[in-house]
Amino acid sequence: MVNSYHPSRPRCPGIDVAMLCDDLILQIQQVKDGHAQHLRQPQHLDSLAAIIQSQNQYQRQLALKLLLLLVTSWTTCPEPNVLASALATLAASPHPAPCYEVCHSIIKHIRSTSARNDWRAEPVLRVFQTCHVKHAWNGFVLPLLFLKWILQLIKLEQDGMGYACDGVVSMVLPDIPKIVDFGVSAHPLVRRKCWELVRRLADAHPDCRPRAVESVSTYFASIDIPVFESWWSQLSDEGYTEVTFPASNTPLDRESMRHSIYTIAALLLHYLKARDDTDVLRRSLQLVDTKYAALLVTRDLALDLMHLNIDHDGRLMEFMNLAQSIHFSLQSDHGMARIMSLPSISKALNQCTPHDIFLLYASTAASFSASIILDFILSDDTSFLEFFIKYLRYTIMHPKQFASVCQTREFEVSDVAVMLEEVHERLIKLCSRRAVPFDASLLIKRLGQVTKLI
Repeated sequence: MVNSYHPSRPRCPGIDVAMLCDDLILQIQQVKDGHAQHLRQPQHLDSLAAIIQSQNQYQRQLALKLLLLLVTSWTTCPEPNVLASALATLAASPHPAPCYEVCHSIIKHIRSTSARNDWRAEPVLRVFQTCHVKHAWNGFVLPLLFLKWILQLIKLEQDGMGYACDGVVSMVLPDIPKIVDFGVSAHPLVRRKCWELVRRLADAHPDCRPRAVESVSTYFASIDIPVFESWWSQLSDEGYTEVTFPASNTPLDRESMRHSIYTIAALLLHYLKARDDTDVLRRSLQLVDTKYAALLVTRDLALDLMHLNIDHDGRLMEFMNLAQSIHFSLQSDHGMARIMSLPSISKALNQCTPHDIFLLYASTAASFSASIILDFILSDDTSFLEFFIKYLRYTIMHPKQFASVCQTREFEVSDVAVMLEEVHERLIKLCSRRAVPFDASLLIKRLGQVTKLI
């Protein structure tokens, strides 16, 4: 049995390993079948943690799988420090990748269950500090697993279930320039996670914004402009994914571009709305504004962002909401005064109004199909619904601008009107059958007003 295993116990190579693997396979099946009460002993986790450090790869994989199954199925805390002891054993190893994988999986499991005060969260947060100090940026596999773990912790905090991960953010904050530098030269998988981490830190934590914008703007300042413009001009080709800029040997791929552009846009929104000192933000945004002036004033920003995100619904909805929020912030005197220091960005935003965004979405992603619009409205992800309700209110307030943008972009107003009328009618029918999972009265009201105005 695994309970009796100890790494210092003499073993007969082959025979003992095979017997141990058979035991692990049997216990994995017992946990899956719900017959694991006899396995839920505190010392069992420590034994598995020891096995995970063995030389036999198959044995390690089985022990890791069993440990994860036991921990995620253990709904109540068996004994204080039980999990902490096993994680400490894994973290002390010179090869802590299994520790990262276990911690990442535990936090992901907690998020999937929407559980509050889960006993497993504290030991994972406690061991994070040890791993951050000892191992964080050594090699390829470690950063990828480590980045996934950090991202899950930050998402756990953002889920609003009462978990405070400020300690994680304070530890990672000084690493932001290192994360960007590391991502530039790393494998594409690591690079994308680096950019996603910087983006989430900048978006959610005010203390991280100055470092994030400095690092991102410095990165973009190092890029070879002609090659970047050539790459950017081919965004409509979904198969065109990565380029290396010769002057700086700086690589960039489509997913990393999404995260980095979103980071800059989120920081721009903060700059337009903030009342406090934003000198670092202003200087960094001005660097981007100046270097990419030619690109910003000649390209159709809304169309380019649509092409950049058209293959990923979640990213597309994030950009649509963010771009709309930026436009709303420009309606205030404070926002208008601040954008004056960014002339190229200001000009680009003139063609990135909520009307531009919605019409390009309706034509490009939805093909003016009421069914597709309804699918997005009724989706479990409420990002489009949030955008759409605000957009309808904006259209009610600015109906003439709607007609003007349709004319400029050569869309038939009648195509949009027919689509919205069908959405309106079908939504009313769905509500009458109680097939809409939210109160759609405001949405129906605004749709009715818009269809009469346009």
